[in-house]
Amino acid sequence: MEDPIVADLAIEEAHFAGMSRTDYSGSEICQRLLLAMINEAADILDAGIAQSASDIDLVKVFGYGFPRWRGGLMHYADSLGVKAIVAQLEILAREDPVAWKVSPLLRRCAEAGQSLAEARPKL
Repeated sequence: MEDPIVADLAIEEAHFAGMSRTDYSGSEICQRLLLAMINEAADILDAGIAQSASDIDLVKVFGYGFPRWRGGLMHYADSLGVKAIVAQLEILAREDPVAWKVSPLLRRCAEAGQSLAEARPKL
């Protein structure tokens, strides 16, 4: 249930920030959330916090409940294709280049034609 006071506050703050309200469908929200998760996971892998994409998949499936039948977040990302993910993130970066900055690891994988499963941290 939407709180009218919070909704009014959000509209007012958006107005002061020069932003217009945008309504997203459920599938658009899911797509944006997944892209953000994939992008952040790629940064985690690139920083060496995780040693492999499969390590991230295990944490997402068993720790956070990511759908097991998708094989994990990074496996799912590979099924979408790294180049397609980078292209979608670049479109979103037009809205907000800071929030949607493409992970350097995703860019390297896309340029090399490499999957995330093959990616290693840049140490």
